[in-house]
Amino acid sequence: TLQNWLQAWVQVGEAYWLYGKIVHEVGRKPQRAVFLMDRAFQFSDFISADMYFVRAEALSQSGEYDRAIADLQVGLQIAPTSLDAKEQLAELILYKKYQFAESVVLFDQILAVDSTYQPALLHQGVAFYKLKQYSQSNQQLIKALSYEPKEGVAFLYMGLNEIEYYLDTANACNQWRYAEELGVRDAKYYLRKMCE
Repeated sequence: TLQNWLQAWVQVGEAYWLYGKIVHEVGRKPQRAVFLMDRAFQFSDFISADMYFVRAEALSQSGEYDRAIADLQVGLQIAPTSLDAKEQLAELILYKKYQFAESVVLFDQILAVDSTYQPALLHQGVAFYKLKQYSQSNQQLIKALSYEPKEGVAFLYMGLNEIEYYLDTANACNQWRYAEELGVRDAKYYLRKMCE
């Protein structure tokens, strides 16, 4: 009957989705996961915000940034209060699309809801640096460090602010040493270039 056929159709979609999630989360094979999740979307009559968010993560890991951004935007239309998804979207726009001003706006939206959201503070600090707004960058990076004192990326960019805005090589080198101690590989480059 039609009802049995429809029920089987839904079960196929659920099976593809569960298998795709397992491949993504356990198997760490994002391209294969995306393939399976795409099939789940074809067979599903209801697609939740979480499905868009999870597929966006797999798409991002596969290097399909435009599709990941599109999935996050659709998911946020369904669940506009998801700060984690908005953070993921803002980071993709910042680091993969190089749209610094647009990312600042998204980070502002996150921080308007939760002013202590450490990833938004950190990455907005990076975005402000990219926009050459060094004072605002330092403000956000210092706030990010107040919630996560071992955030090496904050020290890296504070060092860049020191050298480019304050022209303080000694302080920049100190910031990069902290970053290097915390495992930030890029700090070694700046230490060799500017501090030896």
